[in-house]
Amino acid sequence: MVSTEDTLSSTFTTDFPIENHTDHYDHHSVYSYQERIFFAVVLTLICITGIFGNSATIAAVVLSKKLRNKTNVFVVCLAISDLITCFGIPLSVFTLLNKAGWPWPELEWLCSASATLLYGGTGSSEICLAAIAINRVLLIKWPLTIYRKVYRKGPMIAMVIFILLGPSIVLVAFPLFGIGKLGYDAKHNVCSDDDLHPYSRAYELIQDTILYPISFVTIVICYTLIFRHIRRHFGRQRQTELARIESVDSLTCGETSVTSNGVLTNSSKNFGTPPPTPTSHGPSSPRLEHIDKIQYEITKNLFTAFCVFFLCVTPYALLLLTPSTAIQGRALLYCALLVVFAACVNPIIYALRHPQFRAVFGPMARCRYRNIPEPSNFLRHFFDQV
Repeated sequence: MVSTEDTLSSTFTTDFPIENHTDHYDHHSVYSYQERIFFAVVLTLICITGIFGNSATIAAVVLSKKLRNKTNVFVVCLAISDLITCFGIPLSVFTLLNKAGWPWPELEWLCSASATLLYGGTGSSEICLAAIAINRVLLIKWPLTIYRKVYRKGPMIAMVIFILLGPSIVLVAFPLFGIGKLGYDAKHNVCSDDDLHPYSRAYELIQDTILYPISFVTIVICYTLIFRHIRRHFGRQRQTELARIESVDSLTCGETSVTSNGVLTNSSKNFGTPPPTPTSHGPSSPRLEHIDKIQYEITKNLFTAFCVFFLCVTPYALLLLTPSTAIQGRALLYCALLVVFAACVNPIIYALRHPQFRAVFGPMARCRYRNIPEPSNFLRHFFDQV
């Protein structure tokens, strides 16, 4: 016979299950709560810096006509991609600090949306850096006529749409067919791809092999072509300068005589012969005429942005290719911090190194908007209203 006490105990346990809510999901986590606090603090700093810096980059283009060129369309696109990445961070900060992880299973679509922003923004940044590299190699290496045909209004709009939406579409498409899942990752306590999904490994490999290698190879090829072209260009300039110096030296090495006025005269046969100058088909061909110091500085700056992004993303990309072990699982979020860090570093590079953006960021930082070079119509209208 079952006692009344046992019956009441069974009923209470069935109807009102006792659960330690703060330990929910914690049995899957690979991090201590102290580590989660560290991740949350770092992500918060990256988010604030990234939103502020990338917004300033976009604002600089809005306020100055000087920055409105075809290359900077992709710079703005990169800033938007990094902003998207930053907007995907706050919910992960919440899940890291909340011991219960994601407490609302019925609203997990919010976490999925946050993961889509995070992954989609990072993927867009990779493609955007590749688009910038292609833009630079066409501008520097090829004739301007080809550059102008490629970068017309219609094709550029299509490029921007593809850069901003393409990665997100790819990342969402595979989970729709059951390959992986975007949402709360109980293993790492963030909104990303769910590592507890049975096909999570395949989904990670798909991300790693589609987005990163294509962008990386494109960028390396483009900047290699630019480097070789610049080296040849300066080599030709050096040869021309040496020829000019030799010509001048040959004029001063002939017999000289002193006139009654004390003026030196040269009896060399080459006297009066102008130094050789490049012809229109020589080192200063139309293809090379449009390459100037500013373009070199801009290219170096954009290449620096790629190098920083490469250093931030490569450890994470390589780690995904390693076998899934306990050490690999713990290292993922540390490497992911570097990936997200790339979203806030680009505006810093522009402010310190990019000659055009630096000229606009200075007055913006000092709130001296009247000193912004080539102010836009919007800014002029604002001054007229004040």
